[in-house]
Parts: sequence; structure tokens; C-alpha cells
Amino acid sequence: MVYRALDVVYRANLSFDRAASGVSRANLGLARAASVAYRANPGFDRAASEVYRANLSFARALDVVYRANPGFDRAASGVFRANSSFDRAAGEAYRANLGLARATGEVYRANLGLARAASVAYRANLSLARAAGVA
Repeated sequence: MVYRALDVVYRANLSFDRAASGVSRANLGLARAASVAYRANPGFDRAASEVYRANLSFARALDVVYRANPGFDRAASGVFRANSSFDRAAGEAYRANLGLARATGEVYRANLGLARAASVAYRANLSLARAAGVA
């Protein structure tokens, strides 16, 4: 009976050892899986690094675009100034045309005044002729 009891304990210990060995192997497997995960993570880190570098390149590209845009803004400002000068020139032309129109109006009025004066002279001459005819 004692031997059988010892044999059962021995087998139980052996089973425990096997179970412990299984745990040990499971832990080793887990450690290997963790190692694989670690090795996979540097790949992920590399991918993240590529994304970082891509973002940096994109940022540099944006910076170049930004530097190009002030040039565009300067060109647009030049166009604005040119348009403003054109508007001023057009304004001067408008004012010149208005001045010409006023001058023309003055000439028209002068001519009208001259015509009136001529009409008065004509009437005066007609009156003079009548007076002379009467005389």
C-alpha cells in the first residue's frame, strides 16, 4: 500500500513536472511569440519612420509651395498695382474726355453765343436797312 501510495505520488509529481514542463514550453513559446512581435515591431517602427519621413518630405514640399506662393502673391500684387495704374490712367483718360467734353460744350455755347450775336447783328442790320428805307 505504501508503495502504491508512493507510486501515485511519484506519478502525480511526474504529471506535475510534465504540466510544469508544458507551462515552461508555453512560456518559451510566448517568449518566442513576443520576440517575433518585437521583431515585427521594428518593421512597424520602420514603417512609422517612413511615414514620418514622408510627412517631413510633404512638409518640405509645402514649405517650397509656401515659398513659391509669396512669389505668386508678389506677382498678384504687381498685377494689382498694374490694374491700379491702369485704373488711374483710365481715370485720367475719363477726366481728359470729360474736360474735352466740357471744352466742346464751351465751344458749342460760344458758337451759340456767336450765332445769337450774329442774329442780333442781322436784326440790327435789318432794322438799320428798314430805317434807311424809311429815311
